[in-house]
Order: sequence, then structure tokens, then C-alpha cells
Amino acid sequence: MKKNKLTLILFFSLIIISIFLGIIVYLCFSNTPSQVAAKFFNSLKNGNYETAYNCISTSDKKELSYSDFLEKYQLNKKTVQMMFTKSIYKAFNAKIERDVAKVSLETTSPDTKTIAQSMMAEFLPIAMAIAFSNNGDNSDKIEKLMEDRLLQVLQNDKIPFTTKNETIDAIKEDGRWYVYLNIHNKNKSDELLEKAKQYEKEKKLSSAKETYEEILKLQGNSIEAEYKIEQLEEEIGLFKEKQAYIKKLTLKDVKVFDYDEYGLGKKEKAFKGVLVNDGDKTLSEVEITVYMYDKENNIIAEEQFYPISESFIEKKKPFKPKFVKDFGWKLEKYAPTGWSGKIKVEVTDIKFQ
Repeated sequence: MKKNKLTLILFFSLIIISIFLGIIVYLCFSNTPSQVAAKFFNSLKNGNYETAYNCISTSDKKELSYSDFLEKYQLNKKTVQMMFTKSIYKAFNAKIERDVAKVSLETTSPDTKTIAQSMMAEFLPIAMAIAFSNNGDNSDKIEKLMEDRLLQVLQNDKIPFTTKNETIDAIKEDGRWYVYLNIHNKNKSDELLEKAKQYEKEKKLSSAKETYEEILKLQGNSIEAEYKIEQLEEEIGLFKEKQAYIKKLTLKDVKVFDYDEYGLGKKEKAFKGVLVNDGDKTLSEVEITVYMYDKENNIIAEEQFYPISESFIEKKKPFKPKFVKDFGWKLEKYAPTGWSGKIKVEVTDIKFQ
């Protein structure tokens, strides 16, 4: 009887220990910021997503449910999985200030840039042949071929690797350290990123730059935002230079007329004019915009034309200082219903040679 009792106690003890150990597997007990950062990334690497999720802060979990976390971090593509599993993460040199810390993370991973460059010469002719075949949209086929080839390359142990350093935030909660992803700010940053890209499409460069600067303030560091700000500063400077030079281009004798292309009495509305380079720079391209008005003097349509162009052989000659260029196009196919026949023509963009 006593033996059976001891056996029963031992049996239940083993069950309790097993349950406890099972819980430990999924918890992220870490005593230092460096440990929790290393555990977070290595758990992601090994596909232990529940453990990784339990390594993040409470405030992050409020913004990011486990299902959303899986959608964001779970690796579905084999190529991404392969790159992740081949990566090595080392966390060290945590700078701690009370309950927050910044952890230096060293990541050694496949050098995708070098790999892509080496694959390009091999794969480009194949991709071009598929793209120009008469089998409809082949974009999915090309993507699949590229992914399969990249997977083959990644399976080679002799692929090039690169090492980069970044900083990961950690926060102390109830005496334990957790990775702080700052999901709230990142969600806000994602919204701002879409806004910035829209500004870029609309050529609102200053607004785009200001929006990227907001992203940088929220994230503290963002390679994409820093790159975009630098790029936009150059574009804004170039835009100002272009606008100043456009004032040195003169449009003369612009008028709408009836054009009979074949002399058969079938007349179409067209416009013509003269462009003069009164400045001191040579241009490789000049864009003009034609604005079309209705009878109430409202602009109801616009169209871009290129009297000087990099794309067309007959218009490819450089537009040097003091040069004069005659231009003209038919307008009939561009004119909307309600066009009064009135236009305004402006130089709207240029390219310096």
C-alpha cells in the first residue's frame, strides 16, 4: 500500500515537473537585456514563434496580437527561411539606464546584394526570354524560377556572408527584461511611410521629406528614412535649380490651328510654337504641358509633350544655349468634350545634360 502511494506521488510529481518544463519552453525568462535579445532572434530563427512572442514587452503585446505577430514574423517562403536559418545573432554590450536598455546586436547573414549581383548575369537572359514570349503574363513564372535558383545558391556552404550591427531596445517589467519593439510607433511609422510615398508620387518633395523626418523622430533610427531624406534633399535642390533655369526658356508663337495632314480637307486641331534656350546650360530633355480650357475658362485637361527628348532619335539632339526648336502636335485625340479650343503651354520639367 505504501509502495503504491509512493508510486502515485512520484507519478503526479513527474506530471507537474513536465508541465512546468513545458511552460518554461514557451516563456522568455531572461535576466539581462542581451539574453532576451538573443533569445528573441534565435527563437524566430528556429521557428519558436510562441517563445519569441513571449520575449516582447506588454505594451507591444497590446498593439500586436499573437496571430498578427505570426503574420508579421512567420517565415513562409523557403528562401527567406533559408536566409534566416543561416544567420547568426550575437547580442552584447547592453547600455542600461534604469528600466530601459539598448542592446548591440551583431547579425551575420547571407550577403544578398552580392548573391543577387552574381545571379543577375546568369538569370537575366532567361528572364528576358520568358518576359518576351507569347504566353501571356509570365511574372509568376519568372518569380518562381528566381526563387528556386536563389534557394539552390543559398544551400551552398560557400556563399558570401556579411555582418552588420544594429541596436535593439529592451525594457524591464516586473523584474524581468523584454524586447521592446515599440509597435505603437512602428504602426504610426507605417502610416507615415504610405503618406510619404504618396507625396513622392505627387512630386510634393518638401512634404515627403518632412514626413520621412517624422518617421525618423518616431523610430530613432531608420535606414530607409535616412536614405530617403538624403535623396529628397538632392531632388529638392535639383528641383529648385530646374525651376530657376525654366525661367530662361522662352515659348514663342504658340497657337492652335486646323491641321490637314494629307491635304484631303479633313482638318484636326493642332498646336505649334517655338522654344528658345536663353540660358547657359545644355538640356537633354524638355517637357511642356498643354492645359486645355472650356468656355468658362476652366482647365479641363492637360497633356505632356517633349520637344526635346532622350527617348526619340529625332528629338535626341542636345538643346544647347541659344538654340531654337520648332514644335507641334495634333491635339484632337487628347482634347476632352467641352474643350473651347483655348490652350496655355508651359515648360514644366527639364533634364540637364
